[in-house]
Amino acid sequence: MKEISLEVERRKGAGKGICRKLRREGKIPAILYGPGEEPTPLMVDSTAFTHIYRDLKGENAIFTLKFKGSKGKKTILKELQRNPINMEIIHIDFEHISPRKKITVEVPIHLVGVPKGVKEGGGVLEHLLREVEIECLPTDIPEHIEVDVSGLNIGDSIHVGDLEVPNVQLLVSAERSVATVLPPTVYREVKVVEEELEAPEEKPAEETIEEEKEEK
Repeated sequence: MKEISLEVERRKGAGKGICRKLRREGKIPAILYGPGEEPTPLMVDSTAFTHIYRDLKGENAIFTLKFKGSKGKKTILKELQRNPINMEIIHIDFEHISPRKKITVEVPIHLVGVPKGVKEGGGVLEHLLREVEIECLPTDIPEHIEVDVSGLNIGDSIHVGDLEVPNVQLLVSAERSVATVLPPTVYREVKVVEEELEAPEEKPAEETIEEEKEEK
């Protein structure tokens, strides 16, 4: 897994006002926490972190946070918040990790190959599970999990129990479907038959009156 060095600074104070001020200055408010540790408020350069995170493309990495005048701390990115309007990163949560202690993280699933049922049968590949929760040592965290779907025919599926990830415990039900190949969609042409109903011919009022007289 990738290891990234990141310069950070401690910040004083908290609250929405201070966080807004930091963002105007090109900083992202952050927090560092870990088991048995007091949370440490931080700030990170917005431009530097945005470039790093974009290059990761959603994959996992270990961030070594470097403070001025102190040794770096190894962390993982636990949570990231965005502005719902412009999608800018507005807050980051880092979790301090120990190389000897297992942690729980979510890892993205990447599908590899084109299923046989898609190439030969016109089926549709459906990606059902895009992330899976795992438990392992920090050094064993995979950047992502690759799943080869090239052998799937129409109606076939791959489940969590089929995944093989060394030194990792999957925390999702083994019966959970990861991907499946659906049959091709068939569109049937529906013909609408319109029946013309002929209304009975109406007789003139004068002829009707004459007929009534003759019957009497």
